[in-house]
Amino acid sequence: MSAITVDLSMQYCGSGTVGPHVLAEAETLRKTGRLPFMRLTIGQEDNLIAASTATIRKAALP
Repeated sequence: MSAITVDLSMQYCGSGTVGPHVLAEAETLRKTGRLPFMRLTIGQEDNLIAASTATIRKAALP
């Protein structure tokens, strides 16, 4: 199975620093037949660095 990005939006909310680990968390908000709707947050300690939403279309490999 492969996937195609239908829609992607990224909001940059702050900056990170050198040293502490950066954590990215992805979650599926909703799934339909071939379209999962996703949200991603990227943070460092208690600081939100970026947030993103995406719609992905599942596609069968040729």
